[in-house]
Amino acid sequence: MNFNPTDQTVSAKIDGVSARIASSRVPSWKRVLDCTLILAGAPVWLPLGALVGVWVKLISPGPALFRQERIGHMGARFFCLKFRTMKVSATPAVHREHVSHLMTSNRPMEKLDIRGDSRLIPGGCGCGRWGWTSCRRSSTSCAGK
Repeated sequence: MNFNPTDQTVSAKIDGVSARIASSRVPSWKRVLDCTLILAGAPVWLPLGALVGVWVKLISPGPALFRQERIGHMGARFFCLKFRTMKVSATPAVHREHVSHLMTSNRPMEKLDIRGDSRLIPGGCGCGRWGWTSCRRSSTSCAGK
């Protein structure tokens, strides 16, 4: 791999802008509302999340959860926990090919899981489609991140 000083410079600039943007404050009423709603919904989402986690562990070897980096409020980076819906050995090559095809074709976007992606664990298609895979900001909202 060749070292390109321009890439390092661009990366440093992006990190600097991200740090400045991330330092802007979220209103305190928003933090209180987030934490209140997370705690109020906990009796529903906590048992449901436990069931999904046990289900993933039973049907597929490997961890039930994984961490994914996201870009949030004002460009701040954060990590969220997501339930794993793909096999541990899944390769990103299939996804890269699919995205390349989408970018060069003049057709509407079609998700891979609709066509039966072989990288998915049994039942993984439904979880991803319905948005059950992520715990998103709930794990970081009350921590102030």
